[in-house]
Amino acid sequence: MKIQEQKGNRESLLKLFSDLNVQNWREIDRLAGQESRYYIFLRLKSFLLTIDFEANIKEGREWLDVFKEKFIFFLS
Repeated sequence: MKIQEQKGNRESLLKLFSDLNVQNWREIDRLAGQESRYYIFLRLKSFLLTIDFEANIKEGREWLDVFKEKFIFFLS
């Protein structure tokens, strides 16, 4: 029973993250091409909401480095 509860909780969280990401992507589409601080923040947030930690961690780390560089550029 516990495994089914954990699976249900995980599925609920994934659905919540998916719903949040739909809103993020609408905003990203609206701001496409502007690459402002807010735009980069939304892209990073969308990435973090969809990252699967069981997947390729190296690829995730590479994307985080790209976002970090862009965000630092826009902060300076």
